[in-house]
Amino acid sequence: MLLREANIGDSAALCEMNRRSLGFDFPLEDTKRRLAEVLAKPGNKIFVAEVNGRAVGYIHLADYDCICAEPMQNLLGFAVLPEYQKRGVGSALLSHAERWAKAQGFAGIRLNSGSGREEAHAFYIRKGYTLRKLQKHFVKYL
Repeated sequence: MLLREANIGDSAALCEMNRRSLGFDFPLEDTKRRLAEVLAKPGNKIFVAEVNGRAVGYIHLADYDCICAEPMQNLLGFAVLPEYQKRGVGSALLSHAERWAKAQGFAGIRLNSGSGREEAHAFYIRKGYTLRKLQKHFVKYL
């Protein structure tokens, strides 16, 4: 398995992972545009896992910088193709992201996970994450 930084050539693979693993049906053209925009921002980092030359998983981190806690990384996206789950890909990506964040001087990684994603919750607990609170998620599109 190869872990590397994402590039614009990963657009189709990331689009497929988001659709098949996370249920986000976001068009490829929009994924490519957004990936270019995100990669251009210094506060974002996306790592991709490759197996036999195929991108099969990714993890997206972004700066979490507020005035009530030490700087952390916010895990914004984390997906592994279903046929590669439970094969160490997610563990490798998460460990890689944690090592990178620590090397950059961040205090930790925080994340939100949907209430119905019980397998994901168990995975995070096995990896040493603690459930701090339950909350509702609000959005207003402008």
